[in-house]
Amino acid sequence: MEERECAIAAMAGWIAAEREAARPVNPELANHLTRDLELGAGILVRMAIDRQATRLDLAKLAGELQMLRGLNNSSSAKPSAIDYQG
Repeated sequence: MEERECAIAAMAGWIAAEREAARPVNPELANHLTRDLELGAGILVRMAIDRQATRLDLAKLAGELQMLRGLNNSSSAKPSAIDYQG
């Protein structure tokens, strides 16, 4: 992810430098690169959202597992001797 971020920053810098240097950038290439950058950013956002949703799901499952283990281990106190009333 860090390498991709560096590559995106380098590409954006190159496009900006070409524009500032008054050398024409091929519009088709610039559009293609811009579209790829936007798609990449969208993918990163979706991955971050999915990662957070997964963390929340795992936390919920961990809580439910803890509750199930607690219920499984809880045993009612059994009398050590049999009485005649119950």
